[in-house]
Amino acid sequence: MATEIIMPKMGMGMEEGTVVEWFKHKGDPVKKGEAVVSISSDKIEKDIEAPADGVLIDIEAQEDAVVPIGHALGYIGSHGETVQEKRPTVPEKKEEAAAIAVQEKREAPVVEPPKETDMKPKLRVSPAARKLAKAEHIDLSRVKGTGPMGRITKADVAGAIEAQAEPAKIQPERPEVRSTAEKTPHAPETKKAVELEGASRKVAGMRKVIAQRMFDSLRQTAQLTLQTTADVTDLLAFQKKARKAYPIDDEVRLTITDFVAKATINALLEHKIMNSTLAEETITTYDSVNLGVAVALDDGLVVPVIQEADKKSLSAISREIRKSSRAARDGHLDQLQLKGSTFSITSLGTYGVGFFTPVLNPPEIGILGVGAITEQPAFVGGDIVKRSFMPLSLTFDHRAVDGAPAAAFLAAVKANLEEPFKLVL
Repeated sequence: MATEIIMPKMGMGMEEGTVVEWFKHKGDPVKKGEAVVSISSDKIEKDIEAPADGVLIDIEAQEDAVVPIGHALGYIGSHGETVQEKRPTVPEKKEEAAAIAVQEKREAPVVEPPKETDMKPKLRVSPAARKLAKAEHIDLSRVKGTGPMGRITKADVAGAIEAQAEPAKIQPERPEVRSTAEKTPHAPETKKAVELEGASRKVAGMRKVIAQRMFDSLRQTAQLTLQTTADVTDLLAFQKKARKAYPIDDEVRLTITDFVAKATINALLEHKIMNSTLAEETITTYDSVNLGVAVALDDGLVVPVIQEADKKSLSAISREIRKSSRAARDGHLDQLQLKGSTFSITSLGTYGVGFFTPVLNPPEIGILGVGAITEQPAFVGGDIVKRSFMPLSLTFDHRAVDGAPAAAFLAAVKANLEEPFKLVL
């Protein structure tokens, strides 16, 4: 009897998922535990493994199809087997759901059993790397992975593309030089249009989900951004002393992001209106802080959540940020680790960006953007001295909070960063 490959439930709020890419074709042999299809929910992209040995005898949901949880994506069976009872085929668009009809039973093509020489070791490949390799026609078996346990990353595939690419040789078009006497107004010189070549890819998977969420965020909320700078000269000195006093390990680094997170948490406890969500015309203000910290990935962005961050010390926050960031980049985050945030922070400081406009992560009503620290001259008393300043950008939903309370919260974050000893009390 054929075995179903079903759309899994990866979180309490998940109702459906999107098929990103099939790694096997109809009729291909598969091994139990082998990745056969990649799917994505609202924030996570995940490879689904084969539940049994056999042959992929049918594919029910094609790439980019939206599939309710528990529904069949495909079927695994034996050679020549037919699917006796098949679930309705999932349409590629939600609007087509009303037109679903039970398909007639089909027979899978008879394929030759796999030879021992055909069995290849399983490649560990990130979804982003696999999509890029498919688009650029890169043989992944020839790419050396540099990720954990030899996992092939998007950077590895990009390196392979660069290695095999040959620089295009373009000969500049030289206009024909003629004497003034030879030129006539009836024979104007014409220019040929330059045809540009580029790689195209469909917006799908995590990129498609992020695009929709960002569009919905801007369309459905009244976003306004306030900006200020914090003098973090004393904070940098405090960080240096703390690192010497605290035994640094692989989990605790006491980065500037850690201090910003703690400063934000303390400010949220003081200005609780910013620790709120707005959904279905209802503002809910929370006593405890679930802080989201944005992590950039090769093919998108995720926001792991530090649950009850207000009850954790600076070192505990540092440990959780590093662990969740590493899990996000390795693709090991659980869906539950991405739910329930009451406020978020995001940083572009490592890219040299100063002020910017963060986009809200609904239903949250606030997000803090952190820019790059720069050294600037400043007056201290009557003297001009060199100080370090960090840009802060607060985006908030004006439907839930007015400018003055939001400004007061931003001022509290600034004060906490400028008086770093408060962060460890």
